[in-house]
Amino acid sequence: RPAPAAAIQTSSYTVQRGEVVEALVFQGSIIASQRQDLTFTQPGQIKAINAPLQGSIKQGDVLATLDDTDLQPQLTDAQAVYDRAKAAYDRSLTTASIPVRKAEIDLASARDALAEAQQPASPEKLGAARAAVEAADAALARTRNEASAAKNQAQVLFRDAEIALRNAQTEYGAASVDYEAHKSSPVAEERYFRAAKTLQEAQKAYDRSKIDFDTAYNNEIALVQAASAQVTTAQVNLDVLLKLPDPFMVKKAERAVALAQVAVDEARSRAVGDPALQTQLDDAKKALTDITTQVAARSLLAPFDGNVVAIVAQVGAQVQPGDPIITLLNPQVSADAREIQLSQISESTNIRLGQIVTILLADSKNAYPGRVTRLVGDPAGGAKSAYVAFDQQSISANPGDTATVGIELSKRNNVLWLPSTAVRNDGRSYVLIQDGDNVKRIDIDIGVVGIDRVEILRGLTEGQTVLGA
Repeated sequence: RPAPAAAIQTSSYTVQRGEVVEALVFQGSIIASQRQDLTFTQPGQIKAINAPLQGSIKQGDVLATLDDTDLQPQLTDAQAVYDRAKAAYDRSLTTASIPVRKAEIDLASARDALAEAQQPASPEKLGAARAAVEAADAALARTRNEASAAKNQAQVLFRDAEIALRNAQTEYGAASVDYEAHKSSPVAEERYFRAAKTLQEAQKAYDRSKIDFDTAYNNEIALVQAASAQVTTAQVNLDVLLKLPDPFMVKKAERAVALAQVAVDEARSRAVGDPALQTQLDDAKKALTDITTQVAARSLLAPFDGNVVAIVAQVGAQVQPGDPIITLLNPQVSADAREIQLSQISESTNIRLGQIVTILLADSKNAYPGRVTRLVGDPAGGAKSAYVAFDQQSISANPGDTATVGIELSKRNNVLWLPSTAVRNDGRSYVLIQDGDNVKRIDIDIGVVGIDRVEILRGLTEGQTVLGA
């Protein structure tokens, strides 16, 4: 598309190969760092101005407020809804947490048992165990003596009864023979009946003494066995204490602790409140946060300790976001200090404190480094402002001058590029080149767009000359 010779441009640029940095580009203004205009981030009517003109203020002081009459009922309702939702959810969570508490108590008991299993026996326990063994030995000896004496006594009585029974049997036999031979003799009859009675009584005495002896004999065995068992038990207890800590018991206690911990973890994983109540609580919390944020945005807070040098707005005035309300002086900053203010930046834009940026002034083709030093956000979650510091010995700028600030996103190396001012666009990117006496348009494809450079993908070759805008 040739153009008349009269359209020939005097400035030109050469297609070069090098580095192009992709960046977010913002337009800003040079401001005096010492002075700062405070603005609301929401429209509204000024309800109060608390800033003392020519007076000092502290960071966080409420300097002015917008009327929030329309928001207070919403805040009260949102708080009430949130309180009810939280109480309901907490009740469901308390019920769900009962198994957790039980599992935690079991775990604590298992840990106590493990700690005890890992300890050697105390001197007090060893002393008590040894005393128990000695007492059991003494009891066994006493039992043996007492039981043996009782058995021996019963044995003597039994033998006496046995002799008496044999004697009675002998007498009864003799009396029976005599009675059969002399039935008419009163003496023989009396002897017979007396011998029969004596035999009966001797038999009974023998039976009783036999039972008493058998009982004493069996009692001796049982009592001695019981006393011996007490000795064995006491000795086993002492041996166990002497062997502490028992590796087997420690391992067993460790397994018990591990199982108890698993039970706690499982209980905790199941200890959730009612999902429906959780959703209600989340919704109520979000609603409360939203309205609280809106209320907070109606207050203008001091960003630093300083002095109020001007109050621009008046109580009752309708203001818009960005309208100056109060001007502060920061005595900690030099009067000659300058910085770049970037306003109305989207909250989603990734700008961080300390971030290095590139600065391009309107009357300069050179790029300079800068650093983000302050971020001032909108409490309502809308736009925010960023402040960029720069080397004032390298950049000569006055309040009110404009500046372009770029934040690096990515970097392309060894690519073709042209200055941004050499690339034109009418819905399609193109450049102009000198073609003899005419100017020729060449459509191009561009890639990364940096703050001062544009990547050329197609349409031009390295070393070509294009006309400036």
